[in-house]
Amino acid sequence: MLIDKLTFDYGTPLYRDFSLDIPDHAITAILGGSGTGKSTLLHLLAGLLTPKGGQVPKVECSYMFQTPRLLPTLTVLGNVQAVLPKGQKDKAKEWLEQAEMGDYLNYYPHELSGGMATRVALARAFAVEKDVLLMDEPFTGLDMALSERLKRVFSSFWQANKPTTLLVTHDPDLALSVCHQVVVLGGKPVETVYLSEVDDSGRDRVLSEVKQALLTL
Repeated sequence: MLIDKLTFDYGTPLYRDFSLDIPDHAITAILGGSGTGKSTLLHLLAGLLTPKGGQVPKVECSYMFQTPRLLPTLTVLGNVQAVLPKGQKDKAKEWLEQAEMGDYLNYYPHELSGGMATRVALARAFAVEKDVLLMDEPFTGLDMALSERLKRVFSSFWQANKPTTLLVTHDPDLALSVCHQVVVLGGKPVETVYLSEVDDSGRDRVLSEVKQALLTL
């Protein structure tokens, strides 16, 4: 999946002739400082924003936004069912169970904590099962133990479906624990400050290099 010579701005240049090759059926982690355009990049891929120039692939995707974006008039179960064809109630329940929300199926969004709402959004994103998965800070607001458990759920989901995944995060340890490629963005206009493939043998080295790259932003 190739982003080729992307140009986009909000009045001042954000991306100008920016290119990035995103491996198919792999997890690419995107890191960078606040305001670097990480979420904007996901919006462009999802078709929520239109580039001013260049090529961004048109994809059918499942998108877990930085905020849960639950529908307030639907229950927890209803929010997941809403993205599925009719008759797939059991599938919605299954993903909510895996997200540890099985005891809250009939709760409404206003009755949930921030972490609980995040878990519903995670279940909803997995339930759609598109070829491309976009995730923006997916484990924010969760305690460490729960984050680790849901990270394992994510890994199992990815192994079963192998969607092309872009995961935006500020946490290099999280990124390096799950990704196959890591990208650090910086600058205005945005450029790739660091890019590396990740495998088990070089994970510690890449983690050190990513942290060093983030310190230079």
